[in-house]
Amino acid sequence: MYLIAPEGWLVDKLGDTPDRLFVTGLSRGTTGRVEEILNQIKPDIVNTFILSGGIYGYLAWKKKKNGHIFITVNNPIIYDGIKPLNRFLYPYFYRWMAKGCSVFLVKSDKVKDEVRRVVRNRVPTVSIKNGIDFSIYDRKKEYPDLRSEWNIPRDGFVISSVGALEVRKGHCYLIEAIAKLTTEHKNLYCCIVGSGSEETNVRAQIQSLGVADRVLLLGRRSDINAVLGNSDVFALPSLHEGLPNALMEAMAMGLPCVATDVGGVRELIPDTTLGSVVPPKSAEDLYRELGRYLGDPGLRRATGERAYEKMNSEFSLQAATENLLSVYLQYMVGDP
Repeated sequence: MYLIAPEGWLVDKLGDTPDRLFVTGLSRGTTGRVEEILNQIKPDIVNTFILSGGIYGYLAWKKKKNGHIFITVNNPIIYDGIKPLNRFLYPYFYRWMAKGCSVFLVKSDKVKDEVRRVVRNRVPTVSIKNGIDFSIYDRKKEYPDLRSEWNIPRDGFVISSVGALEVRKGHCYLIEAIAKLTTEHKNLYCCIVGSGSEETNVRAQIQSLGVADRVLLLGRRSDINAVLGNSDVFALPSLHEGLPNALMEAMAMGLPCVATDVGGVRELIPDTTLGSVVPPKSAEDLYRELGRYLGDPGLRRATGERAYEKMNSEFSLQAATENLLSVYLQYMVGDP
C-alpha cells in the first residue's frame, strides 16, 4: 500500500514508512504530482478520501486509468452552513467522479442515502464502517498521568473533546455549556484536542467567558488514547459528521459520551443506554446532558460499559478491514 497525502496527522503517523509515503501539497501542481506517482507505482486500486482528495485523485487517475478507482465520501455532501455556491458545486463534483469510479464508499448509512440521490445511482454506493484498533484504544491499560501535566487536581472531573478547531466542530457551544457547568461544579475541566483556523476565536471565547483555567486547548496530539484514558466523559458538539472516529474511540475506551444528532451518530448511539444524543447548536442541551453524567457516577460506569461492548462487538478493525477487502475484490472487475 502507498499513501499520497498532504502534511498532517496521517503523514505524522505513517512517517516511519518513507518508501511508501508521498507527501504533496494542495496547489495547482498537485494533480500533476499525483499523476506522476500513479504512473510510477501503477496501482491496482486507487482509493481517495474527502472531496479534495477525490478531485485531485480522480483528475490524476482518469488520464491513464491506472487500476480501479474507489471514492470514499467521509462526510455529508450538503450540510448546515455550506456556502451557496458549494451547494451546487459539491453534488456536481460527485456526479462527475461517478463517470469513472468503480464504487463510492461511505462511512454511514445516512451519507449512503445522500450519495445515492446525488449521483442518481449511476455506480454502486457501499457503506464500510470504521473500525477500532483495540490494541491502541485499550481501556484496561495504564496510561500516563496527564492530569498533572495539565495542572488538573486528582479529584478533578475531566470532559474531553477531540476535533479540529473549525466552525463545523461546534466548539463554541461546548465551551458555553462548560462555562455554565463550572458555576455549579468547581472541580470541572474541559480538555479540547485539535488545531485549526478557529483557534483565535475559540481562545477569545474562553477568555470572554472567564474559563481560561477550566478549558484547556491541547493542540494536535498523537496520544489520543492517553487523553481519553485521563477523561471522565467525552463530548462531540459537531455541526456535521460522517461516522465520527473520535466518538467511536471514546466509546471504545468506555467513556460515557454526549454527541450531537448529526451524520451517523445515531448508528453509534441508537438509544440512551449507550450515551446521550442532543440537537446540534444547543449549548443548553449539552449543559443538561453533561451535567447528568457529572452528578451520577453509576450512570457514567453503566453507560461507558455498554458503549464499550457495542464498539467491541460491532466495530472491530479486523471486521472493517475484511469488509473493505471484500468490496475491493467484488468491484475490481473488467477494465477501469
